[in-house]
Amino acid sequence: MNLQNLTEPKNLKVIAALVLVALILFIPKPQRIKYEYANMVSESTYWDGLGGSGVLFDAKASFVRLDKDTNHLHVCHSVTDTSNCLKYRVIENKGFTGYLLSFFE
Repeated sequence: MNLQNLTEPKNLKVIAALVLVALILFIPKPQRIKYEYANMVSESTYWDGLGGSGVLFDAKASFVRLDKDTNHLHVCHSVTDTSNCLKYRVIENKGFTGYLLSFFE
């Protein structure tokens, strides 16, 4: 297979489709989660991120991580000082489908 065959329009479409499928499969997708702390329940969108630290879209936190083993959401307002971290209990994880459906609520 030479370079001229790869640049044909049909082959370019196949390559673009494969790249798109790979991106969909391997990039973390946002999730809709419901969590509670001190009998206060909240629901938000969590995105796992690419660098180990996630993002909770309605929180101004420096570090957020969802621990699926213990079912806890760790929210820290300073990466260097872990004494100000809060641990929330995840009640429900609606996943990516819940994230998409939240646009229609």
